[in-house]
Amino acid sequence: MNQFEYIKLAERMQSAKRFNLANLCFRKCLEIDPEYSIALNSYAQNLRLNCKNYRDAIEVYSKLIHVDPSFKYVFFRRGICKGSLRDFRGQYIDYTHHIVFSQPLAIDYVSRALVGLKLGCLEAVISDCQIALTLDQNSQPAKKLLGEAENALRSKLFFGSYT
Repeated sequence: MNQFEYIKLAERMQSAKRFNLANLCFRKCLEIDPEYSIALNSYAQNLRLNCKNYRDAIEVYSKLIHVDPSFKYVFFRRGICKGSLRDFRGQYIDYTHHIVFSQPLAIDYVSRALVGLKLGCLEAVISDCQIALTLDQNSQPAKKLLGEAENALRSKLFFGSYT
């Protein structure tokens, strides 16, 4: 079989909810062509979405980044995996790379702001929400998060002055 036949077989296995067999097909495909970006992405997606194997998905997304750092959403998807493993700093860094390497939407800045909030980076959260609102002035998530971050920063500054 060639790599394209393995990909088709992997897709059939996914449709049949035989995710481990799909992984085997993706690995066979990558033995033939280790830099086949579509196979790397599909394999990582199967690991992340269907198998919930975030560590292995991070490894495969990292290989894809090495092969093609401009592959759409690759940094964002790897960031999701890192967040699932509670590596919020890694998630924040990957979301930043996603913003740098893509044409970001308001939701991309909101996503990074949510992670920034978990890290306690209130100024960065405010900045990301402001950028999101310049891209989409009707973004309710950005408006809500901006208000929360501004209130938290005011409280931190007010109460911080007494400690």
